[in-house]
Amino acid sequence: SLRFQNSIIKNMSKSNDTIIFKSNKLVDFNGSPVDFVIAIKYVYWGTVLMVRTINSVHSPRFIWFIATNEKSCGMVRKISENVRCVFENNIFNGTWSVPKLAKMIVNKKRAGWFFLQQLNFQVAFALDKLSEHYIVWDADTIPTSKQLVFFDYKARKTIFYMNDESITAPEAIAYHNSYELLTGLRVEHPPSRNYVSHFMCFSKEYVKRIIYHIAAWNGVPISKWMVEVTKTIDNPYLGKAGHGNGFADYDMYGSWVSTFHNSRIILKNDWWKTRHIRIDKTPDYDPGACAPSETIYKTWIDKYDTVTLELHKGDSKCTEMPFQHSLTTYPSRAPGWLAEQNFKTR
Repeated sequence: SLRFQNSIIKNMSKSNDTIIFKSNKLVDFNGSPVDFVIAIKYVYWGTVLMVRTINSVHSPRFIWFIATNEKSCGMVRKISENVRCVFENNIFNGTWSVPKLAKMIVNKKRAGWFFLQQLNFQVAFALDKLSEHYIVWDADTIPTSKQLVFFDYKARKTIFYMNDESITAPEAIAYHNSYELLTGLRVEHPPSRNYVSHFMCFSKEYVKRIIYHIAAWNGVPISKWMVEVTKTIDNPYLGKAGHGNGFADYDMYGSWVSTFHNSRIILKNDWWKTRHIRIDKTPDYDPGACAPSETIYKTWIDKYDTVTLELHKGDSKCTEMPFQHSLTTYPSRAPGWLAEQNFKTR
């Protein structure tokens, strides 16, 4: 089945004809191109590694970055020709921003995190050229294997990769309760699983339906849906443990699609512990280095589907020293092998 990403077979429902799409680019089960969407706060060595591995492993048409400033946009555009970048405030046409969201919640430091998730939904309206199916991808996650596929082309279904961390955790409870507050619907997912796996394939059509539903259920104009989402973050209904953790875009999208379009998805329930890992859990991890050596990186290939660099997000020596525009000079502790223009995973 792994061969379908490059030679995709589409079974037409109204005829016996079979159309074969031969493409080196990622496409959905309709043969349409698929883009990635990544919200970023800053640009660092991990951004370069992420873009080059996404292109090498998955070959999307475009990688759309939603950035906190124009400087970051200028930097990421230089990484690859298929990179597109938009200033985050433009996604809401200047009507909604991190400062506005922060005024509504108790923990101001998490405003950017909640805003990011709202951006992942709003792009379905804001980016006219965005593909009909798009992969929302966390900015600290590196793909390492072609075994990670987003569609079952024979079945014409989207694949959701499940996280098997306990759904009784305070955050998970808050996510679920937030969903029920915002939609009036019961949360849906397999026992002891959730949809927060650092990436997810969204349908623009489904995202728009979710947003329309949130607005209608809460009796507000469509332009105020994100305000209603923000109101749930500190809602007492989330419980004392989950207070301040309301709303998760992946969990909301997964639950909605499982409720209304369950026949269109496949759940990968045995994936999280075997095919995903954090960088500090990998063999030969060097806690004193900002980036893995090329030798260590190659040990990840095909052993895992994704490696998360989350540990370094708060490391000022690693994340606050962006590379130069030439793509030849990196933070002092970042390895030179990342500067190779002909970047390959093998």
